[in-house]
Order: sequence, then C-alpha cells, then structure tokens
Amino acid sequence: MPSALLLIPVFEVLGLLGFIQLAQMPNSQALRYLPFVLAAILVVWIAMRQGKTLTLKGVAIAAFLIALVFVACFQFMGLMFTGLAKDIDVFSVENFIRLGLIAISVFVGHAGLLAVARWLPHMLQHTERRQ
Repeated sequence: MPSALLLIPVFEVLGLLGFIQLAQMPNSQALRYLPFVLAAILVVWIAMRQGKTLTLKGVAIAAFLIALVFVACFQFMGLMFTGLAKDIDVFSVENFIRLGLIAISVFVGHAGLLAVARWLPHMLQHTERRQ
C-alpha cells in the first residue's frame, strides 16, 4: 500500500477542524464549507494517483487503515472539541456504536473511491483500444 494514502485521513481531519474553526466565527459562515471542499479535492486527487496501482486486497487494506486512522483522529478530536462527542462517555456502548458506524461509513466510502481509482484507468485503456 502506498504510504501517501495515509495522508487521506489527515486531510479529512484537517477539513473537519477547519470547518469547526470557521463555524465558530460569526463573519465567516459563507466560507465554513471551504475546508471540506479543499479536503475533498485533495483526497480524490491522492486516491486517483495512488489507487490505480492497488490490487483488490490492497484496496480493502487501504480502506481499513484509512478508516482506523480517521476514527482514532475523530475520537481524539471529540475529546478536544466537545461538540463532536456531546454527552457521550469515551468508554461507553454509545460511543462504540457511534465510532463503529463512522468506521463502517469511512471504510465503504474509501473502498468505493479506491476501487473507482483502480478501475477507471483500466476502463479508459480498454475504451481507447476499441476505437
């Protein structure tokens, strides 16, 4: 697995932090989604550059590691920013279920993104050969 793929959860967490910071400022409400957009652009760019060399097993491993890193960072941020983990104890069933749902969503989303990044260059080559 290319190590550059581990930058994906870092950019996602930075996008979330930027959103939190801009949402707290009263004069920047129109720009609060900008960190999400910038993070999404970087995530897709990294996935398309690095994902085309992955095998299906590599896609699953990369998506799992990305989900694991993202959930760990999200839990840490929940301890720093109370709005992310409002009224939830760190060691509770509710927190485990919440983090499990987040991890599953992140895994499925990134597995899909990396599968498309793997599949798209092959499909484009196949289309060019037919013409």
